[in-house]
Amino acid sequence: MGLLEKWNPKATWRSVLRAAVFNMGVGAAFFFLFFKPEWREAWPITLPPWLLLSALVGGLIEWQVPPDDYDPPPPRGPSDPSATDPPA
Repeated sequence: MGLLEKWNPKATWRSVLRAAVFNMGVGAAFFFLFFKPEWREAWPITLPPWLLLSALVGGLIEWQVPPDDYDPPPPRGPSDPSATDPPA
């Protein structure tokens, strides 16, 4: 299993790019909200590598993790007819 092997059959370069851009936004918000003040003051130096790392991680997750490996949806409540056993 190589790092850049495609494991998600539904992944396209467009979906990978979309995931990378989304993770860059999340990474920027995380950077400015939770990083040390000393690092935030030097943001022209520290922010670009952080955004690049965020984009790489997001793109790799989109490229390699198939949709069926995500967490299953929560169980449905008793009011949902598909949650009960069919009548015998």
